[in-house]
Amino acid sequence: AAGVKNPKAERRGPRALNADEAVALAAAPAAAPAADGSAASCRDLALAEKRLLETLTSPKDSFITRHVNRRISLAVTRHLAQTPVTPNAVTLFNLGLGLLGAACMVAGTRWWQSLGALLFLASSILDGCDGEIARLKYQESKLGAWIETFGDYSYYLAIFVGLTVGVVRQTH
Repeated sequence: AAGVKNPKAERRGPRALNADEAVALAAAPAAAPAADGSAASCRDLALAEKRLLETLTSPKDSFITRHVNRRISLAVTRHLAQTPVTPNAVTLFNLGLGLLGAACMVAGTRWWQSLGALLFLASSILDGCDGEIARLKYQESKLGAWIETFGDYSYYLAIFVGLTVGVVRQTH
């Protein structure tokens, strides 16, 4: 049944690209646009970029991750992918952001704890960027995965310790 569309496949959303398609799309931004700057070439480039970024999502993503966190992290990843920033650098930045949020929690005042919560939220949203960049730039590694896991658990623990210390300080 050549040429017959599978309606189930259309409902599942965009299909993941294979490695050859991803490489071809990744090379597309480097290709020169049409000399006339036609809208078609700009649309093609935008579509290729959108499809490539869609391959970075996971069907296991939760509702909040899919509809909030990924929208922001993919926008950040889109810009960071054009820089020499490495996935491990993003992981370390994210760890610093989470630890800064924990330090704010220790202060024990509403203002500082609110700032700490916002920093923790930002860290949670940006947590996907390191993996997205690693997959996009083909820089995945066991060491990078270990650093990311260690960093995540470190700032999770720090947030809870900071929040606990802050609440105790508030009550005394």
